Amino acid sequence: MKDYNLAILVVLYGCEVDASNTLRSLIKFSSSFKNSRLVVWNNGPESINRDQLYPFEEFFDVELVQTVDNISLANIYNKFLTSLDAKNYVILDHDTELNLDYCKSISSFYGIVGAPKIYSKGKLHSPRCDKKRFTYKTEITAIGSGLVISKTIAELLMDKYSSVFDERFVLYGVDTTFFYRLSKTINLENDLMVLPELKHSLSSNETESVKVSDFRVKEKSYDFGLRLRYYPTLDKFVLLLILFIKASYRRSPLKLRYVVKSFLKGKHYRGKK
Repeated sequence: MKDYNLAILVVLYGCEVDASNTLRSLIKFSSSFKNSRLVVWNNGPESINRDQLYPFEEFFDVELVQTVDNISLANIYNKFLTSLDAKNYVILDHDTELNLDYCKSISSFYGIVGAPKIYSKGKLHSPRCDKKRFTYKTEITAIGSGLVISKTIAELLMDKYSSVFDERFVLYGVDTTFFYRLSKTINLENDLMVLPELKHSLSSNETESVKVSDFRVKEKSYDFGLRLRYYPTLDKFVLLLILFIKASYRRSPLKLRYVVKSFLKGKHYRGKK
């Protein structure tokens, strides 16, 4: 197995190569990378033509993986991390605009784990540092796209949890629970390296159809129920009480039946226990 300096994963869904902001911007700065592997993972719903990746072969060792049945993101990330040997691993979705500063920072990354600054409506959205109401501890989380994971921390998490990402989570919660695991393994306040800012599309800023909006509510509800079960804190149970109160006024942002169902069953409706 070849030992790479850097392995980059770009996950596509419902997107051709030439329509991906991530891949379009990556090719502009490809000369920044040496001894690097690019894995383009098409998660569906239709197959794509590998010929579209030909321009990247000048700069990367390129691999195309196609799972058109939209499998779990946690499963994709774990397979990526264990399928090849690299000093550092980068995870990107299909709609993140890269820049030269970010590309330089990941090509020479020397830390344990890194996350880019991502702003939304002028407010820093990622990484986030929240003080918990009752423990007063600082909880640090970040958006998954742009994450840099060193081989060192990947091996530590594998030893402790048998996987880097928690595969009980499918879409929402995959990034957050990764940081929950990190916080129990390293000192995140000291060890998280903040990387240059990226432009990233946030679903909260987009106008979506009722069908897509309902899908997101269902996914977020399952995520919350599973986090309540597997990563319980007093803050989460207080939030559950608040959701019950809001539900009585039909103002809850989540569907309580999905929250309760996922909590009791310990399983995502399309995932594994």
